Amino acid sequence: MAKILLRAEHLKKSYGGKTILEIPELCVYEGDRIGLVGANGSGKTTLLQILAGCLEPDEGAVERFSSTAYLRQLGGPEEEQEEPLNEWRTKGLHSGGEKTRQRISGALGKKAALLLADEPTANLDEDGVHLLMNRLSAVKTFLLVSHDRAVLDRLCRHIFELQEGILTVYEGNFSSYKQQKEEKRRRQQQEYERYTEERRRLERIFEDKQRKAESVARPSGNMSPREARLRDYLSLYRSTDTTQRAIARSAQNVKKRIDHLEVKEKPREPLSARFDFSLTKPPVSRIAIEGQDISFSYSGGPLLLSHVSFQIPTGRRTQLWGRNGSGKTTLLNQIAASEKKLQNRETGRIRLAPGVKLGYFFQDFTNLQAEKTVLENAMEGAVQREETVRSLLARLLFRGDELRKPAGVLSGGERIRLGFAKLFASDANVLLLDEPTNYLDLPSIEALQSMLTEYEGTVLFVSHDRAFSDALAQNLLRLEKGNLSAFEGNLTEYEAWERERHSRKTGDEKRILELRIAEITGRLAAKGLPPEEKEKLEKEYFGLAAKLRQI
Repeated sequence: MAKILLRAEHLKKSYGGKTILEIPELCVYEGDRIGLVGANGSGKTTLLQILAGCLEPDEGAVERFSSTAYLRQLGGPEEEQEEPLNEWRTKGLHSGGEKTRQRISGALGKKAALLLADEPTANLDEDGVHLLMNRLSAVKTFLLVSHDRAVLDRLCRHIFELQEGILTVYEGNFSSYKQQKEEKRRRQQQEYERYTEERRRLERIFEDKQRKAESVARPSGNMSPREARLRDYLSLYRSTDTTQRAIARSAQNVKKRIDHLEVKEKPREPLSARFDFSLTKPPVSRIAIEGQDISFSYSGGPLLLSHVSFQIPTGRRTQLWGRNGSGKTTLLNQIAASEKKLQNRETGRIRLAPGVKLGYFFQDFTNLQAEKTVLENAMEGAVQREETVRSLLARLLFRGDELRKPAGVLSGGERIRLGFAKLFASDANVLLLDEPTNYLDLPSIEALQSMLTEYEGTVLFVSHDRAFSDALAQNLLRLEKGNLSAFEGNLTEYEAWERERHSRKTGDEKRILELRIAEITGRLAAKGLPPEEKEKLEKEYFGLAAKLRQI
């Protein structure tokens, strides 16, 4: 039997009269590797804080039977940091990615029996995410909140889902969880269809019996006097009222069967909203954005961009990829500044094609009116019809009364979703997106991914969410050490191409080495070879043999 590390019982937590958590029991055993998922505002962070002892529940208790480390979201109260692990040293840099690395190193350095981690991959670049996954692979027991589907797939053995305060446990990783959810939705759909079919059948029987009862009670208006006298005579031997009551009783029995049917709810169908792209004219050029010989640095510091040139094709989705601090956000800012004719580069120029209208989503996104409602904010500057805007909001998980909420009371994730609704509803035909999935929950990421896939405009985006970027990217711009390189395809396809190229290069190098070694061996076998030349050839031979062993 596995050792229990943490147990929570009868947990309840409310804010503003709304119940956030209501969990009868939660246990974490040694060896559990748990991913905690749920919508923004479902209580994931609240639950971690309660389990870590940083927040008291309204009801219930938490028992901890081992040492526990808690890694908060970036932006939360700072923890005491231990000396960073060597591979996480950040050389004094202070970007979001570097701060996240420092916090991770502190939590992992405590070597606690149980790790509680809240969005540990937020702001990390590709290398950081890989390093984190390698480190977490060595952690025996953890409970982590993450929106990174690749991390949840690789590391987790259980998925805990928080929905409307209720915790549901699923076996397996995130892909298994999604499969189970889809199977559950299909079963619900089948049960709903059987329920509606049976209800319609019984309702038809009920209506038919009602009609029969009424026809027995009501004589035909076309009845002749003779037929009427015959009917009266027969009524002495057979009561029409009795027949009517019998049919009515039968009808009522059917009605009771209808009333006692177990009601099956219809599963929520995936929402769709069709953009009217005739309202958003595309740029009148095959290339939407072109940069030539761009160089840029901050306050005379090292060049972040060094004589880079690039093209963004119209109607394509292009990913801008690079490590933390490589200058991705800087390049997006330079493009945005070009629209406003703000020439703050050291060299080069950026040209926007005629008809380009930029739409921005940056990490410090703030273009919402706090006092206006969700719908009013979405409609501000919109060229799409209100019906379409409402559908866009619904796809981004704003439904019903949520449309009337003031933007000022929205959570961070909700503000991000509303910001995207504004973008999609506007006349923008080129979108610049900087880490759009940061702090979004998984349903929101999947909704955004679906909408961007359908979007017919031009998209240039930065993202370290591998599942999201691979699903979207049609082109890749790699920013590394101030230089840009282009690739037709997504990052995973690029990496496969790089491996193949490296393999071919390695094979060529191996063949060249083998040929030279064979040549040297032949010369060493020749008679009368001068000692100096023999020594030189032997030295070269051993050097080449060492290289060959390394390949």
